[in-house]
Amino acid sequence: MSRFGSTVDHVVEPTAGKPQALRHIRSVIDTMQADLGGTEMEGALAAAFGLSVLEEEEGGDVLIITDGEIWQADEMVAAARSSGHRVFAIGVGSAPAEGVLRTLAEATGGACEFATPGEALEAAALRMLSRIRQPQFTRARVDWGKAPVWTSGPTHGLFGGDTVIALAGFSEAIDGGAVRLLADDANGKTVELARGEADAPCPGDSLSRVAAARRLSASTESDALALAVQYQLMSKQTNCILVHQRAAADKTTEQGELHRVSSMVAAGWGGIGTVRESAASYSLETRAMFSRAMPSAASADIHFSLADDAFEIPAFLRKQDDAQVMSSLEAMARRVEDQLDNGGRLVGLAASVEGMALHDDATRALEEAVALGLTLEQAWLVLASWVNARSNGLADAALAARLRPLVDALDAQVVSAATKVMERILGGYPVDGWTMSRVQRLRRALGRMGT
Repeated sequence: MSRFGSTVDHVVEPTAGKPQALRHIRSVIDTMQADLGGTEMEGALAAAFGLSVLEEEEGGDVLIITDGEIWQADEMVAAARSSGHRVFAIGVGSAPAEGVLRTLAEATGGACEFATPGEALEAAALRMLSRIRQPQFTRARVDWGKAPVWTSGPTHGLFGGDTVIALAGFSEAIDGGAVRLLADDANGKTVELARGEADAPCPGDSLSRVAAARRLSASTESDALALAVQYQLMSKQTNCILVHQRAAADKTTEQGELHRVSSMVAAGWGGIGTVRESAASYSLETRAMFSRAMPSAASADIHFSLADDAFEIPAFLRKQDDAQVMSSLEAMARRVEDQLDNGGRLVGLAASVEGMALHDDATRALEEAVALGLTLEQAWLVLASWVNARSNGLADAALAARLRPLVDALDAQVVSAATKVMERILGGYPVDGWTMSRVQRLRRALGRMGT
């Protein structure tokens, strides 16, 4: 296990995964700090590839977690490919270098996944570890039933549950049912992993343009230029020229003036901004054929924490400090639901909610619940249950069914006391915000006097 920035620090040298070593690694992780400067990924990967391994192990698998701010990407990918290691990358943050990380993973037979602020990083890591432990297939290929004019894909890495994309062009129609996905197992035996089941016509030129775009990276300069022009694609070989014809009355009569326009970057990129949770957190979940649902994406409220003179932000994009909204009680309960429904475990809940902007009273309620004997994760669990069941609460039957067995497993007296804490501190607030009505403020004040 290594951490890296401008330098590389091998925190734990290669060792057998015995219980004692795992306990040591857990303690090291709890105290690890990201304070080594920039993202010198090429040197970090070279250092990892150079670590000694057992003689019977050829190459190895490297799991890298990074914000992906990378330079000299081509040299890094070439070094990774020649090392014999598979690289599995998890891009985190608001603006990781998606193209570079995907290229790095695909070139080495690994896989790539991304976790934006608010998503459960633990769940992404568990999915990646599941891929690493799967049987390794090589020479992935598609038997199209006929000789294609050109092909693109599949990538080297094949993993159960992931979508495989392969494209090909033909001079005549083929039988979709004859298409087979093949690969070689660890013994060199060819195995059939999937076969075509149905044809799905795609009218228009959208599919052919997508295919052409994927073929560009594997084509020579001249072929890439021909493809980009033929399919009207933006690429490094082509230029995009926009022409706007003005009416005679709108044409300028003076010489144009040049203005410098500062570029904008994503919030959170390079540590120059922050991403805060919005008041209303919701989830979107899509399920594709032959794959499991991916993690839900929580809505995010972007807030730039730069000085005003760092670069000019249009007024309509600016968010004033006094407009920052703390995560509502509903958003907090839904975060617990997302953690449980998307492969997360209760023990990872604290890390999942770490980036949420909490109201002071919400923090106080959780702290008092922990003082009663609950863990922080259990306190969040009780909070979610109370938000759902309280007067004017969510009243979500599915959420109640999800939480009930977990809450019932806790000490009933402690849960009752923690619930009273939630009601006393947070009962005057609505579930969708932090503004109390005059009547609510009066009731809360009377309640405090009574206690």
